[in-house]
Amino acid sequence: CHEAEVPGGETHWEDASSRPDPLQMLVIGEQNLGAIVARQWEARRDGELTIIAQSIEDFVESDFRLADGVDVVIFPPWLLGELTAGNQLLPIPNRMWSSEELNKDEILRLHRGTLIRHGEQNWAVPLGAPQMTMMFRADVFDRNQVKAFENWNSLVEVVDKIDADQFDLPLAKGWAAHVFLARAASLIRDRGKLSTVFERKTMQPLIDSPAFAIAFNDMKKLVGKSAHHFELAPVDVYRRIATGKSQLGVTWPTHSAFEDDAPPEKVLEIGFVNLPSSDQWYDPQEKNWIARRKDENRFVPYLGYGGLIGAVPRSSRNTSAAFEFLEWLASKPINLATVVESPQSGPFRASHLGDPTIWTGTAISDAAARQYADVIAEVNDEDVVLVFPRVRRSDQYLAVLDDEVREGLMNGAEATKVLSRVAEKWEALTEEIGRELQLRELMKDSGL
Repeated sequence: CHEAEVPGGETHWEDASSRPDPLQMLVIGEQNLGAIVARQWEARRDGELTIIAQSIEDFVESDFRLADGVDVVIFPPWLLGELTAGNQLLPIPNRMWSSEELNKDEILRLHRGTLIRHGEQNWAVPLGAPQMTMMFRADVFDRNQVKAFENWNSLVEVVDKIDADQFDLPLAKGWAAHVFLARAASLIRDRGKLSTVFERKTMQPLIDSPAFAIAFNDMKKLVGKSAHHFELAPVDVYRRIATGKSQLGVTWPTHSAFEDDAPPEKVLEIGFVNLPSSDQWYDPQEKNWIARRKDENRFVPYLGYGGLIGAVPRSSRNTSAAFEFLEWLASKPINLATVVESPQSGPFRASHLGDPTIWTGTAISDAAARQYADVIAEVNDEDVVLVFPRVRRSDQYLAVLDDEVREGLMNGAEATKVLSRVAEKWEALTEEIGRELQLRELMKDSGL
């Protein structure tokens, strides 16, 4: 037997050889993961796990309410603000967070901090997330051209020299906003500056600032007159480059890309680098541009648009067993037997980067998979990142941005007009939800 702490300071004794209590797990936005986890829980712990799968749309329609009796919930990180604002989650106990089985020190820094924290608490355990990268045909681009990918203006020049259908931006519905924010990240974020898309003291939208206009105009140049971008999700971009239909694009590798199709007969020479960066950023308070120092990194990663995290609801009828299960699920051996199968997941432990092929699949070479791992390692060394604020109904703010950016790019619209419409609609949404309520959530998400 061993002693275990549960929320509220209570202590109970567990028999490590006993069969775990039956649990109910809700998986939001991932249809296949629950069955995989249940099989492993039964095989390895002789545990009983009832699975409920719910689409993002249905969960939003339920006003983000967790059903009674759910012991564990698996969900994308952007929902964390909604669930904590509704007081629906229990914080992760210190005992569990420091446990040998979870081994938090081996979890990549941004996964054990940024994606699972809201306010001053860890509310979840990380279960992996993808990292947006620039993927390219290494057999087509020489070293000097790859160097040009580090800068957005240089990238535009490279894209201008290749056929329009040989460059891919994933601008399908639901993705344009995220690609836009990934482009804007290095223009709007700097150490110590917490106002990014909203002014943190007023909730005023900053989306119509000059920085976002530059981001939109850069995307407009990259899109050109080619409409194929608006049909592509990141997985489509990955398939196109891996099969030789495209030379360059924004995406990330996942073995699930070829679940329904055979992987390419010939494994092409593929490379990965981080998205381009910026040598200056815009300060909305001072209303001027500030040059980045030579000794500071110019790249700002954009996170939180995808991935999986796991938490225990307050409504759980067996919180002790639920936390024990979550600790097991987040442990390294179980990662490699469960969440690795999800297209929503991605490497999130240092050991995962040592063998990334289990995540990336066989469509790319081991050398290419290692390059992707290097990109992830580089991103997780960053102190400054951009996450879309986890305020109430953040999905609606993003949907407005997505629709306007897509339509604006399709029609070649002026950046100022597109972003002014976004700002107006965001203001109306904030007023509808309640400005004071949103300000509290915004401050909490900023760690203040």
